[in-house]
Amino acid sequence: MIGFATVKVPFAGSIGADASYYWLGTNALAAMALGGWLLREAVQAKLLRVLTLAAVALIGASYLLGVDGGWPALAILLVAGWTALRWRRTSLATPT
Repeated sequence: MIGFATVKVPFAGSIGADASYYWLGTNALAAMALGGWLLREAVQAKLLRVLTLAAVALIGASYLLGVDGGWPALAILLVAGWTALRWRRTSLATPT
């Protein structure tokens, strides 16, 4: 990650390659969490939520499979999704 690929801060320039990866990854996870919450709030029917998520996942996966460097990003998203599902199942199964 060099040149125009790094994240830029107004009047300061690039934050560097490592910080750019962290910034972009954190933003991606936050956007996924916010999108999931908004979808749950906007759509009450569980089947419609699942179909919407499946459509978005299919579009995202097809894009990532077609671009250079898409495989690592897709693998990270799959691990994040699997972890979120495991965490949710564990938190639902734990009595409070």
